[in-house]
Amino acid sequence: MNSKLDYGLLHCDDRGIFYAELMYDNNQWGEIVLCSDSQKTTVTMWDCNFTVSTNDLMEMLNKASTHLIEFEASKKD
Repeated sequence: MNSKLDYGLLHCDDRGIFYAELMYDNNQWGEIVLCSDSQKTTVTMWDCNFTVSTNDLMEMLNKASTHLIEFEASKKD
């Protein structure tokens, strides 16, 4: 995976959501939001000014989504 692609897991009490900030070279370019009632995620992207392979991007999005679901489940315990 491209080492400049990264994400951070967060919980926002104000918004009542769990989400992951999507970053490239430490600049946020989108987020994944977890719908807690269905355990599905949605991805929002805004202006992206970088180029990565589709495989690297999909790998990072899948990994972030899985970690986000696990993160939300750990907070319920």
